[in-house]
Amino acid sequence: VLPEGEIPHDLVNRLADEAAEVAGSILEICIRALDYSPPVDLTFGEYLRALITADRDLVPDDRNGYRIAFISAFRERGIFPQGVPALSVNALIWQKPDFTMSVLPEAIKRMDVEWRRTLNRHESFLKWNDAAHDLHKTIFEKTPLPPAELDGLGFCMGDGAGRAYIDGIKGTVSKVEIHSIRPARRVNNDGVIHSDIVIEMTQRWKPDDENGMPGNRWYRGGCTVVCDFDTGDVRYLIRKRIGHKGRTASEQKFHAGMAGDPSHAAFFKEKAGGHSEPFAMLHRSI
Repeated sequence: VLPEGEIPHDLVNRLADEAAEVAGSILEICIRALDYSPPVDLTFGEYLRALITADRDLVPDDRNGYRIAFISAFRERGIFPQGVPALSVNALIWQKPDFTMSVLPEAIKRMDVEWRRTLNRHESFLKWNDAAHDLHKTIFEKTPLPPAELDGLGFCMGDGAGRAYIDGIKGTVSKVEIHSIRPARRVNNDGVIHSDIVIEMTQRWKPDDENGMPGNRWYRGGCTVVCDFDTGDVRYLIRKRIGHKGRTASEQKFHAGMAGDPSHAAFFKEKAGGHSEPFAMLHRSI
């Protein structure tokens, strides 16, 4: 008979094995979710949507109940994604584009990039960088995206001087950049291989000040596009629209509050001629 509060040695080992297996599965879901996250201004609510989408993509039946556990944990901590009517699995999953895309899927189908696990990592990195350059040239120069598709991705095309109106506010916009293209190949529990391409695109926006003069702070927008590697079909579009009033106002409020608090200086403020702290460089506005 064991003393009160103690459990058998074999049960201890079994519990440890089960806990390690669950922890490993949770870690894999959290890492996969990065491919389903927006490229800028990621919030906890959006990360919850990324977690649910990443897990549903690979394990449709959720036999272990991980998705319910994630939703319950976020709900208990008061974390609710914006624009989602209910904290249910179907409501949280990212959706396909709500507009027709023609140029991007065709460009992806024509991509000729070999990817194997045995490839040299540096060589693979250079090849996918070249692929990002070629894709940018295709969809923004050779066969430019129609205005409706560009707007659907959350971007804005400026005039010859890079000037544009966004929500009635005039400002300066940069060119759209394709920051990365990366393959994502995963095997589900039934041995089926899922092959995707994850594309991250961003753009910068600098609104004029209240006097109509060019502003001095850039704000970023962008989107993550998850496409089927074989067909070019756009499976998910995770978008943070450039010039969004709510995000811009929140960032302006943050910077205004930061200016009056000297405790932020070590993390966010920069010295003349360079950065005083790597964290400041990471969070710089341009």
